[in-house]
Amino acid sequence: MTSATNTSKNATGGRARLTVCIMGIALFSCISGGLLTWIYFRHATHALFMGAKKMSSKAESIDRSTRVLVLDPFLVNLSDPDGNSYLRLALALRLQNGNAKGTDTTSEKVELRDTILDVLARQSSEELLSPNGKEILKKQIMQAFSTHNEQEKVVSVYFTEVLVQR
Repeated sequence: MTSATNTSKNATGGRARLTVCIMGIALFSCISGGLLTWIYFRHATHALFMGAKKMSSKAESIDRSTRVLVLDPFLVNLSDPDGNSYLRLALALRLQNGNAKGTDTTSEKVELRDTILDVLARQSSEELLSPNGKEILKKQIMQAFSTHNEQEKVVSVYFTEVLVQR
């Protein structure tokens, strides 16, 4: 009987060792997985924070040298032969900061709107609806500003609404 008792004790001791070994491996896996996850997210958060910091400093440098002026929508008859076409256009201009204060005066807006209306009135619906029509119109607006309004440097033109009615 002593040999049977020893065998049952060895079997019970072996199971206990196996259980402890499995629990140790599981504990080690959980700790190392948690540590690796913490390191990964700490690095990702740091990179995200630094990227946002770089982006905000870049945005600040852009905002200091330029400003965006949103103009009221334009409603213009187009130069189509039938005379029944019109254009509704809302746009914003990115201007080089000419004003010391960066404020938009009414007289400034009037001059800008006059220059844009001059360009828009010469357009036809065919030109505007062509594949590159809107890009060509942007270039024409920028060119008109460089010709007629030397005091205002237009960096970009943004269309926020375009509707051509035939």
